[in-house]
Amino acid sequence: MVLETIGVLNEKNGSSEESIMKFIDLAFDQSGSTFEEILKENVQSLIKSKEIEVTPESTYILRHYDRLKMQQSEALVAKKKSD
Repeated sequence: MVLETIGVLNEKNGSSEESIMKFIDLAFDQSGSTFEEILKENVQSLIKSKEIEVTPESTYILRHYDRLKMQQSEALVAKKKSD
């Protein structure tokens, strides 16, 4: 859920924990203190496994390779729309 959310939000400077929580709450109807604890554990696990990176501003981004793949995919979709 966290990886998907960071990818969908696609914020230039990374996604804050707050924006990730808000999106997941709206999209998946998840909230509450237990959810927040699980989310924080999930984020830490993704950092340790190097699936996401922490920016100097303490926001979260997809690792470099995944961001490039996503940008290429978006460019392909945009090109198909213009054709």
